[in-house]
Amino acid sequence: SNTTHHIVPFLLSISLFKVREARGLIAMDRRGTSDPYLTLQIGAKIPTRVQTEVVKKNLNPVWKQKFQFSIAPADIESEMLKVEIWDQNLIGKDAVIGMIDIPLSTIQKNLHVKEHQWYTIYDTSGMKSTGEVFLAMDIGVPPPPFPPTVLSAFIVKARGLKAMDWGGTSDPYLTLQIGRNSQNNTTKYQTAVVRKNLNPEWDERTEVVLSQEEMEDTDEVVCIQVWDKDLIAANDLIGEFVMHLSSIQTHSSSPHDNWNSVPAWHGLYGSDSGAESGVGQTGEVLL
Repeated sequence: SNTTHHIVPFLLSISLFKVREARGLIAMDRRGTSDPYLTLQIGAKIPTRVQTEVVKKNLNPVWKQKFQFSIAPADIESEMLKVEIWDQNLIGKDAVIGMIDIPLSTIQKNLHVKEHQWYTIYDTSGMKSTGEVFLAMDIGVPPPPFPPTVLSAFIVKARGLKAMDWGGTSDPYLTLQIGRNSQNNTTKYQTAVVRKNLNPEWDERTEVVLSQEEMEDTDEVVCIQVWDKDLIAANDLIGEFVMHLSSIQTHSSSPHDNWNSVPAWHGLYGSDSGAESGVGQTGEVLL
């Protein structure tokens, strides 16, 4: 009888998670800047191609993205990873800033320890350097899926909130999000609104499933914000506090077993104040 052998594809993992993912790019626009984005491609006949977001007016862009390619083992010795950085043009075609071809055979074969390296990119002639790009890469057999990581939060209450309304009160609610000051961040949880109260009590519990990328990013933060609900105008930020995910105590047990953790008070600060000085505190929240 014929026996069919299942060939497990390799996985090429590429991370753009460092402080700067490209540096020293040449300016392509008249005002001495560029709007760069990066593309990664494997294969020529039937290519697999991915693209980062565009970073406006920046010669040292940060993308903070991760990509993975499934590769047949037989292609590792022959295929190239084509890396290109482009300048986006709203009128006319996008222009190539620089490129480099990296043989897959030269990429580290270890899925657990990424190879970090700056690569020089060149213009289409291959003669002139037009900048550098930082890549963290590895290639190997895909690991088993990670068990989900859950952030458990017990939102108890707040006190001493700043009054945002004419009547000397506020209509507060609390939001929890992963990340800060980014268009990609979305609110993971929002409490109920407590009407006309500067010392609201919520007593709400939530669990947020964290992605593998969020867990791997050592700079990722949890942002807690308290807002004043307005029926007509835009809602007003009363205050916020931020903590790094890495600073939160981890447990290997079920998150339901950790609801007995002792809540702690955290100071809230408006956009024009700072936690370092303690000046401008707009309230506290118990979590």
